[in-house]
Amino acid sequence: MIEDCFGPASGSYADCVNSAALCARRRAIASAGVALLASVSLRSLPAQASTDLPLSVLDVARARTLDDRLPEGLAAWLQAEPSRRLSIYPTSPAIRLPAEHPVPFPAPASGLEVVVNHLRRYTGGGIERWGLSYPVRPRGETYAVGFRFRRIYASHLEGATPGLLFVAMLAYTAPTSLRGQVVLVHEPMDFVSGRRSAWVYSAAQRRVRRAPDLAYDAVSDGSEGMVTADQVDGFNGAPDRYEWVLLGLEERIVPFGTGGLGGSSLAVADWAGRGSVQSRWLRFESRPVWVVEARLRHGASHIYPRRRFYVDPDCWTVLLEEVWSNRGTLWRLALHGITPLPDGIGPMTRYSLFHDLDAGSYFATGFDDPSQPSMRIGVRAAMSEFTPDALRRAAAQF
Repeated sequence: MIEDCFGPASGSYADCVNSAALCARRRAIASAGVALLASVSLRSLPAQASTDLPLSVLDVARARTLDDRLPEGLAAWLQAEPSRRLSIYPTSPAIRLPAEHPVPFPAPASGLEVVVNHLRRYTGGGIERWGLSYPVRPRGETYAVGFRFRRIYASHLEGATPGLLFVAMLAYTAPTSLRGQVVLVHEPMDFVSGRRSAWVYSAAQRRVRRAPDLAYDAVSDGSEGMVTADQVDGFNGAPDRYEWVLLGLEERIVPFGTGGLGGSSLAVADWAGRGSVQSRWLRFESRPVWVVEARLRHGASHIYPRRRFYVDPDCWTVLLEEVWSNRGTLWRLALHGITPLPDGIGPMTRYSLFHDLDAGSYFATGFDDPSQPSMRIGVRAAMSEFTPDALRRAAAQF
């Protein structure tokens, strides 16, 4: 299994995690993390009387006072639009995982271990969600992309095959050009040697084809080229094309909570802005996060040569991602608003915003579809519902 042979902070696979040196590194990182977690509430911004109001609302000039706490991507996001503001709120209670669903590496000693914790984290066992996404062009033009998404982990899947982590199916319900297209994924427990299996049913061609690039940088349909397959859910797919460098557990300004964004009662005009959603809908906090940098391996192929992820240390969810171009310039920024699952235990990504900082366009996803059923958590299903043959049946529903 992949977890048997991770390397140290460089992210190579050569050294065993049970080595004495790596165990000592684990203890040192864990101790530093405990100290930071204990101290983060002491590092305060100007306080306000009510905890439901922001501690501070920053423009570009005031944001410079945050020094190293402001990720490069957020600094660029502020600079891109003079009227944009960044509202920092009091630190919310941690979103924790159930005790019966621990991550493989509670005290990670490499960037790859942090990523595997994210990939293996508990997200409710099974989820079914109807939703809307919106690609927003630089001048503000947009349209709705409707979808139905199901992800069922092996624990909730009757007849699950050995070595399977989860199955997932995404069916497009709108616009007409995508309606009836369905994507199917079988995700293995072993992310490297196991490889992801993926298929796509094309309504136009009426056939099923394999889609091996869905573990990497295939462009997500409906995103107008702004999102790759492995950016969904913060990061997903196979991590083998990158060296994963652990930069440490550090306090950063990151999105946390939803700020009300994603509800079905919102009209597009309520939240859509030029280059990003309107600032008042975004909620940020100063929190400790694992900072991990992904650097493309020599000889490997991906449109993103360098990426940086900010991962919550309690629920192991990616909160923010920065992407650099082949020219070495900051290119894209992804923000993920998380909230507890309905039972209060475990994380749920409520919305995701993918920004193209060069073009001034963005892709907003995770909005409720008022014409469809509400989200369901803890869903159970049968393996027979997630086979290539089942894609045609799923497409026929739309």
